Amino acid sequence: MICEGLEAFGIVVDSKKNEANARTISSGKVKLLVIPTNEELAIARDTRRLLQDAERREEVFPVPAPPVPATDGFGPPEVAKLVVLWARNPKADAASLARRWGQVIGRTVQPREGRRELERLSLTPSARPPGRAT
Repeated sequence: MICEGLEAFGIVVDSKKNEANARTISSGKVKLLVIPTNEELAIARDTRRLLQDAERREEVFPVPAPPVPATDGFGPPEVAKLVVLWARNPKADAASLARRWGQVIGRTVQPREGRRELERLSLTPSARPPGRAT
């Protein structure tokens, strides 16, 4: 659809090549290449890099963490560690992520707590918008 109406410029999509998921999908003067991407992985990697950079900056310029409620609340540094764990294995189930997260932050995390945080962050299949691939 992006290339519709551009035939005058030599941009012609070969529908058979396009349907076959070929890398080159053109039949005109201009070569059209398909560059496969994994946007969710790219976003997760960028998020991990930003969180790691933020952790390094906090070591140089300590930022006091806001008080964490005595109940089951998690502070930003703990939530950041959950995001990093998820980014490393986005297909892991919530219970195993919660168990690993508890090990990393040094406290017990119940599976329901981990699931709730993942859903709050839209990092679980049930929390993703309809129609999006997992």
